[in-house]
Amino acid sequence: MKFQTGEHTVGTIRPAQKEDLSVIAQIWLEANIQAHSFIPIAYWQNHLPMVKKLLPQAEIFVYETPDGIQGFLGMNRDYIEGLFIRREARSQGIGKRLIDCAKGRKQRLTLSVYRNNTGAVKFYQREGFQIEREGIDPDTGEAEYAMIWER
Repeated sequence: MKFQTGEHTVGTIRPAQKEDLSVIAQIWLEANIQAHSFIPIAYWQNHLPMVKKLLPQAEIFVYETPDGIQGFLGMNRDYIEGLFIRREARSQGIGKRLIDCAKGRKQRLTLSVYRNNTGAVKFYQREGFQIEREGIDPDTGEAEYAMIWER
């Protein structure tokens, strides 16, 4: 799926390839550290090896430009495991395009997001997700929302 502005190709969404996984893991780490200042950096660093093992099991779509992968969305059935965009590529519509890609494939989507990640909560609400319930992430002790979108 290509996205264009005028006559210039801005980016393409495609399924992730095995050779993309190290870049995806790095984006995952950097984006989590940047978005979750309320969680110690060591938490994300300590989870990186496990994430690298789990990435091949997820359905992952990347947003790629001529400069490389700018972000990705990972899913497990109808659950969005994560949406991560490089800092320098944020606020350019990439997250929306990846969410729209997922919506085009599913009748319903669910996800969890930290309550303190207010930017992400607002983004998902703008994209039609509703808070289904609030809970506590047992790994971090942080409050989180379970959110849902249905066609």
